[in-house]
This record gives sequence, C-alpha cells and structure tokens, in this order.
Amino acid sequence: MRKSLNFLGLIIGIIGVLLAVYFHFSSIKEKEISYNIQNEALKIYDSDLLKENQNIAVYQSDSIKIDKTVYINTFSIWNSGDLPISKNDIRKDLIINFLGVEEILDIQVLKEIDKEVSKFNLIPIDSASYKLNWDYFDPKDGLKFQIIYTGNSKVEPQIDTKILLTDIIEYKPTQSKKFQEKGMYSIFISGTGSIFLLLIVYNFFSKKPLNPLAILTNSKLLHYKPFRIGFMITKLLFLIMLMVYVSFFIYLLYLYYFGTTSAPF
Repeated sequence: MRKSLNFLGLIIGIIGVLLAVYFHFSSIKEKEISYNIQNEALKIYDSDLLKENQNIAVYQSDSIKIDKTVYINTFSIWNSGDLPISKNDIRKDLIINFLGVEEILDIQVLKEIDKEVSKFNLIPIDSASYKLNWDYFDPKDGLKFQIIYTGNSKVEPQIDTKILLTDIIEYKPTQSKKFQEKGMYSIFISGTGSIFLLLIVYNFFSKKPLNPLAILTNSKLLHYKPFRIGFMITKLLFLIMLMVYVSFFIYLLYLYYFGTTSAPF
C-alpha cells in the first residue's frame, strides 16, 4: 500500500512539474511571422506537350508569347505570434524571394482578414521577388496570394528582412499527405493497442497472470548486492522507457487526429 502511494505521489509530482513548465512558457508573449508555400505547384501550361499544336498559345498582357511551361502556386504569410508587428519595428524591408522562379507572370490575392485595416501591399522588386508592406500586422492576420510563373515546379521561398525582436519561421505541416492517405499512424496505433489489449486480457483471465517483476523480486539472486543494484537500475530504465513510449504514443494520436497537412492561414 505504501509503495502504491509513493508511486502515485511521484506521478502527481511529475505532472505538477510538467504543468508548471507548460504554463510558464505559454505565458511568454512573442513576435513571430510564419510563411508557407504549397509543396507541389500545379502545371497549367506544358510547353513541351503543346509545342507541336499551333492552335493553342499563351500570351502575356503585353502580347508577348510565352514559350515556357507555366505553373501556379499559393503562398501564405501571417502573424503567428502573440503581439502586433508595427511598421516602426521594421529595420529592413520584408522581401519575399521565390527561388526556382524565372518570372512571375501574375499575382492574385486570395485571402486577407481585413484589408482596410492591415492594408497589405505587394510591390514587385524583380522578376521573382516582391516587397511586402503593411499598416497594421496583428496576430492571426496575414496574406495569402497566388502566383503564376515560369520556372521550376519546386519553389523555395526565402524571406529577407530584419524586424525588431521578431522571428521569421517557415511553417511545415505536422503530417504529410502521404502518411495521412496510407494511414501509417493508424497502423502503428492499432498494432501497439492490440499488444496492450492482449496483455490485459491474458492477465485478467489467466489463473497465474504473467508478472515478470514478481518473479524477479522473489528470486534468490536479489540477496546479492550487485544483483539488487542491477535490478533497481533495470526498473528505473524500464520506467523511463515506458514514459517515453507513452509520450510518443500520445504524440502520434495527436498527429493522427489533429495534425495539419496545410498552413493554417
């Protein structure tokens, strides 16, 4: 009984420490900008496929014929922090460089929370770069726009700026579409869950439940000090491994049910 109370007290103490750490870090206010681009661009004009078909052609607004493959992709940038980002904090203009793009043919804003307040403005710098200006950049506010371009299907955005006490982070989804479609997490969860279920059912119905710990505890080897020390170390390692496994199991459950495959903005 006393051992059970001591173990329960240890668990409560660990939970208390974890909660204290969580509430401490959750109370810290930060300034942060996140950005994301879709992993795969859509091909809307294939020059290699249509070069022999003279009935189809694509022209720019200045009547210049486009003889290269054209792609379309979506880019998002938003305030992912807890504090607004003032124009006065900008030490160096925010420039968005699209690596892998030869020329941006067109750009179209898809989403903006309150354009009359934020007043985001995209200013072209060169054929593959834009400067982003704003009046107010509040938390959870941002801009999503679509680019039509020539170049590579794989584009890597690069943010070049310096803003006072503000981190610039590339957002990456916590769960890939491949894993979601193939159900990798569900396979792991169902497999490990089945093992635990079988052990519980076996110990419940068996007249002599499988208890390796009790077998070792009653062993005559524990009369020797080296074996007792080794046994205690083994128990400690087992407890640590169990806690790590349970934490990983809970994390996979979180990813499976709440994981994202796209940017939140």
